[in-house]
Amino acid sequence: DWGYTLGCPFVRGGVSFANVFAALTDFCHCAIWMPVTYFTYMVDVSLGGGWTIHHVTNVVLHGVATVVVFAFLRMLARRFVPLEERASIVICLAGALLWALHPMRAEVVSYVSSRKEALWTLFALLGLMEWMRFCEKGGGRRYLLVMLCFVLSCLSKPTAVCFPLLAYALKAALDRNLFCRAWSVLPMLAVSLAVGLVTIHSQAHPTGMASADVFVSGFGWRLLNAGVSLGLYVWHTLVPGTIHVDYRAVFDGWPVDAGLGLGALVVCLLATVAGLLYLKDCSTRVLLALAALWFLIGLSPTLGVFGYVNGDQAYADRYAYLPNVAFSTLLL
Repeated sequence: DWGYTLGCPFVRGGVSFANVFAALTDFCHCAIWMPVTYFTYMVDVSLGGGWTIHHVTNVVLHGVATVVVFAFLRMLARRFVPLEERASIVICLAGALLWALHPMRAEVVSYVSSRKEALWTLFALLGLMEWMRFCEKGGGRRYLLVMLCFVLSCLSKPTAVCFPLLAYALKAALDRNLFCRAWSVLPMLAVSLAVGLVTIHSQAHPTGMASADVFVSGFGWRLLNAGVSLGLYVWHTLVPGTIHVDYRAVFDGWPVDAGLGLGALVVCLLATVAGLLYLKDCSTRVLLALAALWFLIGLSPTLGVFGYVNGDQAYADRYAYLPNVAFSTLLL
């Protein structure tokens, strides 16, 4: 928390042109470029600067994100599930509350340094909601709003580079075609590539620290580590336990909880395949496929497959903030 706030030279002075400019141009502070998140810390400092206001802001952001998750589920319900209006509201409210009150949300709400998760998720969901409207009705203004939300999401946390793939998955679900044409995703991919390159540079050259190797382990090992981590995300979503902060799935050459992680992953994959094969309703199958893709895509930037400054780190509760919306969609 301290490194992002009182320990950050362009945050502790509050909102000013110089500080905002520094947040935009300093790519390597704490090995992450997130000027929008830093700006919210500046606002908190200008409003009083104590820890209380930082925590209140986190709670408010989580509350707003919960409302947006509810609205997002309502949009999905209208397009995929022929429910009576009152039933739809109840189910979507249950899904939003399940997501909001799940123990894995604790880290994002209670740790000031995890605010970036709430911010990028909030902007990403707003952008994806506008993207669904754009896919159905078109319009340059809608597309500009999508791109604005996407950029703000990336500037809140680079994990938002997965946004174009989430957008494509939504487009494919709406069209009932996995290989749909979505040329509008290409500009998003260009932004993701640029942000991804900046992120690799930031993590490899943190300010005031020695340069780091973001590809410590071989690709095969990183892939195995990612599979273990995915399974652990599934397991801890269904059976929540202690908060996992910067948990590394690999220690001393072999994954910790490897059997549990890989076992949970295999069971999840088999259940998904069985559902896709045996469910008769097309909309239900589409929602199941969308939920599976949403979970995988949302976690993909954090699994360490593409490199990670801390080596084999690939699991922390905060990373599940957006991906766990997938489990709420299953209630539909």
